[in-house]
Amino acid sequence: MERKHRLLIGVGVAAVLAAVGLRAPLEWRAWQDRTIRNRDSKSLEKLVGREPKNANAKYFLAMAYVKEGRIDEAPKLFREALVIDPVRADILNDLGATSLVQRRYYESLVALQGATTAQPTFAPAWANLGRLHIAMEMPYTAVKELRKSVELDPKKVDVQADLGEACRRTLNYRGAEEAYAKALALEPEHVRSHTGLALIKQEKGDIDGAIAILEMVKKRWPGDAGVLATLGGLYLKKESDPALLAKAEALLNASVEKEPQLVDGWIGLGNVALVRGNPKAAIEPLTQAITVSPEHMGALNLLERALRRSGRVAEADRAVKVIRKRALREREETVMEERISRNAEDWDAVARLAELYLESNRTYKAIWMVNRLKEGGPDHPKLPRLLQSVGPSASPTMPAPAGGL
Repeated sequence: MERKHRLLIGVGVAAVLAAVGLRAPLEWRAWQDRTIRNRDSKSLEKLVGREPKNANAKYFLAMAYVKEGRIDEAPKLFREALVIDPVRADILNDLGATSLVQRRYYESLVALQGATTAQPTFAPAWANLGRLHIAMEMPYTAVKELRKSVELDPKKVDVQADLGEACRRTLNYRGAEEAYAKALALEPEHVRSHTGLALIKQEKGDIDGAIAILEMVKKRWPGDAGVLATLGGLYLKKESDPALLAKAEALLNASVEKEPQLVDGWIGLGNVALVRGNPKAAIEPLTQAITVSPEHMGALNLLERALRRSGRVAEADRAVKVIRKRALREREETVMEERISRNAEDWDAVARLAELYLESNRTYKAIWMVNRLKEGGPDHPKLPRLLQSVGPSASPTMPAPAGGL
């Protein structure tokens, strides 16, 4: 009783009553979470049918759909749950993560920024924002967000590895090595962290050191396609040794057999054929690489070389035209991005950048620019055509994030 009186004197009766009132729904929601979290989708569908205003039921049904691979059905339920409970950081985060997997990057950005606004200390949302910006080729932004996440929760291995990746992409090798080391301290056999350290050695010119790391990784995880492709690419750099070139080819073949969408494996196989002086054999894997990643300039350059050496000059000339066009577009993109960095309200630059992104099929970046133009320069003459080009994706069902893009 004495302690209760001291508490009342210290913070006031109204504050104590408010605290009691807030704690009860939190405890009720925690109990609800425990009772329905692990139900299967059929059970949760019945619960949603009985209780259509139960935000938790809709949220956990969406998560069940994700686990079952029915990812396209999940976002609608996440949004319905948010209509009922609009400031749930966990729901916003999982909607953002699902949209990220679906490559609906603008919607992911809106949801994840909403999650960090609703709960600034929610580490998973900061981590997913970082992953989003890595996917959008914005590693400097990703570094800041991933650092925030590991400050809030330093024991998440994958987030430490993501931070290492973002730092490596910004050429901050010291920061990358520190992040990978922290990940490995938490999980000594973490494949991505070992691979990241090998890539750093490669980029620093220490090919033998990189090979040593990846050979160790391959012994422990012989079926990892990414490790096989990276190791094959490293042995390819020792092309003067026929035995190592054969080893590179075997590793690269194994990588694309395990993961046919792995562009590095196909490029490596094309390179092997070119090194052996067999440009005709290089055409098929390099064509496959471009099928997997149409904007990959390295693959296109190698294909042009293979076509020309095979006597298919007209096709090589067409490839050169494509390369030049893409190079000019990338140069103009850089100019527009610099203009926008100096003046965020340069709507002509925003509109032109959206057009350039559409030309290169980077629709997610185009949507980002179109929404930026729609919010800040709604009277711009190019906006109607741009909106038509990106379709309904430019009108997300959630409000735009506070503070803009």
